Amino acid sequence: MTKVYLERDGDRYTVACKDHATGSEAVCAAVSTLCYTLAGYLHNIPCEIEKEELKMGDARIIFYGRSEPARAGFDMACVGFLQLAASYPEYVSAEIQEIE
Repeated sequence: MTKVYLERDGDRYTVACKDHATGSEAVCAAVSTLCYTLAGYLHNIPCEIEKEELKMGDARIIFYGRSEPARAGFDMACVGFLQLAASYPEYVSAEIQEIE
């Protein structure tokens, strides 16, 4: 099962996906697509990328940004992962943590 952890701590954002190469190939592809889309988006907006690891089965993106585009990118990722978890609960779980 893919475990997705999303955290907003002020202007620091974390998106982490573990074990997404297991279970369903379609779900794995969807998780990868969301991660790569977020990473590509972040390279085109005002933000600071602290960590970008996109490996087979595991991904972690940590970034800082006070801009609306940074917040929107994180929100988009949250919506995408929550929709995926709702559609495929046997393959994906998503947890969102807000620290302010």
